[in-house]
Amino acid sequence: MDATGRRVSPWRLSAAEVLRRYLPGNEAERPPVSGGSDELDRWWGRIIPIWHVLYLGLLALAAVTTLIDVRLGADQRWAAAGLIAVMAAGYLVLGVRLFEEPGPLRAVLYLSLTWSAFYGILLVTSGDTSAFLLLFGLFPQVWAFLPSPRAAAAASLVGICGMTLTLIHLGGWGWTVTVRHVPEAIMQAGLVLLMGLLIVGVVNQAESRAAVIDELEATRSELAETERARGVLAERERLAREIHDTLAQGFTSVLTLAQAIDASLERDPDAVRERLALLERTARDNLAETRALVNALAPVDLQQANLPEAVRRVAARFSDETGVRTEIREEGSRVAIPVHGEIVLLRAVQESLANVGKHAAASQVRITISFLPEGHGLASVSVTDDGRGFLVERSEGFGLRGMRSRAQQVGGGLEVVSAPGAGTTVRVHVPISA
Repeated sequence: MDATGRRVSPWRLSAAEVLRRYLPGNEAERPPVSGGSDELDRWWGRIIPIWHVLYLGLLALAAVTTLIDVRLGADQRWAAAGLIAVMAAGYLVLGVRLFEEPGPLRAVLYLSLTWSAFYGILLVTSGDTSAFLLLFGLFPQVWAFLPSPRAAAAASLVGICGMTLTLIHLGGWGWTVTVRHVPEAIMQAGLVLLMGLLIVGVVNQAESRAAVIDELEATRSELAETERARGVLAERERLAREIHDTLAQGFTSVLTLAQAIDASLERDPDAVRERLALLERTARDNLAETRALVNALAPVDLQQANLPEAVRRVAARFSDETGVRTEIREEGSRVAIPVHGEIVLLRAVQESLANVGKHAAASQVRITISFLPEGHGLASVSVTDDGRGFLVERSEGFGLRGMRSRAQQVGGGLEVVSAPGAGTTVRVHVPISA
């Protein structure tokens, strides 16, 4: 694939380019994530040494068969063996480096030297040689070292034409020898082009598959990181709501009681003692909420009682702290509610009462606990005060957003009805079934 992620045609990417990408030291040109690329890298790491051994072995075999060929004279055998040695030296000096440092000029120089030596072998032996087996190594090098498949195809045709002309020259340029070698050249050209393009296509397909695997690995890693970050954010929001609904409200109560004690310290000692006892109880409750928060437990009131009893306890504490009269009603028959649903409803009552104490200037609060198991399958709490009210669309702060988020997380919802001078009703509902 290219930089834009499009599939690269075999006519646009050569085997040499693919080889260069997967050599050690060129990691920056590979797809960014390891996965498929690493597997392809290991495959090339195994193939290239085998290539070296096979080609040098082919040269050695050609040299040995040439030296023992009794059809040739001694001078012919040694001259041909010398040219094979030149091919081996050229490969060791230039060819091996082309796998590590590809370049068109170096490739043209090496291939020109190698093919010239091969033509020399044909001329020295008058075409009567076993060195033709070297073609099994020469044509793959053309496709591996040249910078594009088009260049490799053109060079292959040039090599076949040169070999054919050399053989026709050795045959005396006669019509008979021409008719014999030209069809052979055409068949060789077709076979070389077919095999070359097929191999390059397979190599490019392997690279494309490796790139797809890398992209999938990268996408999976990104998704995992996104989920982790989302989990961290959700946990932070949960902790923020818990702290706001418990510790912050508790500290506000402690501060309010401390101010009341200071105001009554000299003129009403009995009231001071009552408020000190209430202050101590509030501080203990706050400490218990802190421990429950640290241990990820349910609210302290729910650990010790069911939802209606916990709501009554919270309401009584609110009345003691603020002097606001509270009334509690139950509608419907009590049913079991999932723990997370009870927590949402109790926190809604706590937050609503805290808002009444801070903003409403109310004289009375009515709390209604409703169980509607049939048809709706809901449980709800509503907190209604007779205070100053507010414009709902302009006044949704952190507390209301927290209540809404809590309710939505368990499949419930929040409704707020209020108007200036008309009091406020906050209703939160959750499903009864888990």
